[in-house]
Amino acid sequence: MKEFQWVEYSSTDAFDKILMALNVQRSTILKEEEIKRHKISGFEYEEKELKGEYGDKSPKQLYEINYPIFKNEFNESLKELNVVIQNSVVQDLIGVRHNYFNYLKDVQPDDFFSDVDSTEYSTIQFQLLNRNFISFTDFTSTYNTGAAHGNYGTAGHNYLINPLRKLFLDDLFDSFDSIIPVFKEVVHNKLMEWTRAHDEEIFQSIFIF
Repeated sequence: MKEFQWVEYSSTDAFDKILMALNVQRSTILKEEEIKRHKISGFEYEEKELKGEYGDKSPKQLYEINYPIFKNEFNESLKELNVVIQNSVVQDLIGVRHNYFNYLKDVQPDDFFSDVDSTEYSTIQFQLLNRNFISFTDFTSTYNTGAAHGNYGTAGHNYLINPLRKLFLDDLFDSFDSIIPVFKEVVHNKLMEWTRAHDEEIFQSIFIF
């Protein structure tokens, strides 16, 4: 273990706390090993954070964008990917500003929820790094002042490297149209599994078989 973590054994949720503490330690160790591997293979990167807010009083626009940047820019593909990632970050930031200043233009003093801040949280993470292929995801969670709820989503980005070129899903199939029904079925089955696992009662009330 990396360090000791105190858990009161007599508490009713002691087991869950111990399991959580072990998972934290496990994640830390795996992350350190991953960093070592990437350093050896030339894919070492550092995590960056762009955090701030617009507005002097509520409702403000809060934002936090986390993203990785490769340290080795002698590799042309990694240097170009840094540009791709930084461009995505700048586009996110421009979108945040656009939403905020449009809100100021349209807001009414008596708007419901007008004192609740808008937020945008974005995280770019590498999912796979090797000498031929790099994959990363861009997760974004957004809430706009006055909305009933927030929105979130994840976009995937895949690249072949040396030289850098984008890899699309339909590049993997001779006939992409013929594979679409298979994808639809897989996605449908996964959604049904998730719904059953999380709330059987809701599942039964919505889906009649």
